[in-house]
Amino acid sequence: MTVLAMVVGVAAAAMPLPLLAVLRPLLGPAAGIIIAVANLYCLLVFVWALMSWFDHSKGFMKDVYQAIDTIVSPYVNIFRRFIKPVGGLDLSPFVALLVLQLVIRLLI
Repeated sequence: MTVLAMVVGVAAAAMPLPLLAVLRPLLGPAAGIIIAVANLYCLLVFVWALMSWFDHSKGFMKDVYQAIDTIVSPYVNIFRRFIKPVGGLDLSPFVALLVLQLVIRLLI
């Protein structure tokens, strides 16, 4: 057995089971719903970030942006407190998406 195989084997044995994998039998279909809602929220964060680059100051787009902003801003603002814009580019939605995807992957 090579050293790499031993390290990989030890690392795999040390990794805890994902939380949702343990709870999945208890939650049943609710586990799938939790994952679907989290993925939908990721999509909303992505659309919100894209819409921020374009003019949304009037009409239908204003209403859509305000609705999405009401849902997404509280979550993104958590990261905005710690991550300052780099060269005028706000990276907090990107980090928010990464953290949310990491949490989803840990649950699965």
